Amino acid sequence: MTEERKEELRQLLQEAMENLEIVSRFTYPPMPPIDIDKYKWHLRESWTSYSPNSAWFVRHLKLETNKDTKSKLLDFIKIELDPFINEDRILLGTFIVLSGLGNGVTLNEFLEKLLQIAIFGGIEEGVSAFERCTTKDASVSFEFIALLEGITLEAEVEVFKGIRLVPLPSIGGVHNLPHCLRSLPLTESSRFFRKTLLTIEYAISPLFAKPYVQTNTDVNHKLRENFGVDVKGGKFPEHANTIFVLPPEI
Repeated sequence: MTEERKEELRQLLQEAMENLEIVSRFTYPPMPPIDIDKYKWHLRESWTSYSPNSAWFVRHLKLETNKDTKSKLLDFIKIELDPFINEDRILLGTFIVLSGLGNGVTLNEFLEKLLQIAIFGGIEEGVSAFERCTTKDASVSFEFIALLEGITLEAEVEVFKGIRLVPLPSIGGVHNLPHCLRSLPLTESSRFFRKTLLTIEYAISPLFAKPYVQTNTDVNHKLRENFGVDVKGGKFPEHANTIFVLPPEI
């Protein structure tokens, strides 16, 4: 994006934040708008601790701003990401690689994630995240975590760069578990002790493709061939601070 376009997006996000309302997605029972600090707290918990309760709270709320600002933001997205948009939908690389969904997400859903980033990290982080979407060689880092049965380790093992076996503690409280497991109820978390996690960090590129209105197995298979998946080393991201990243699931 040019500096002029980044400034335009910065101003639009500022307008959106000034007129933001956080409301329930459901009309019954009626709920008053949610305080932005409360929403931000739950957003932080769902992205940094992967709290299921906070994730549920966030999913059941929607972000509203005035119609004029929303319309301008949607137009901005359409112009910048035009090659990847089909009938107001955009396809994320993570969706195709991980689930085979070929019809993408709506631009309204995409905009809501952008607004969440602006709430979580500030307007500059929102602008930066969107700019990363528009770079030609951009990829998205993604963390996969799986619980392994029947494997006990004394210390962490790096199988390959970016692929690790992480032993879980045999005793202690929930605070001794890895970051992504600490929000589990005690009755759930107890089953993770003395087990091993397989953790993989990999990158998916490109970020987007043009979605198909109707999909079938053959189409999804062909779409997957358009994306590359590379295992990466380094520290795993601690929060979903990009528009196109889905929070890791266990």
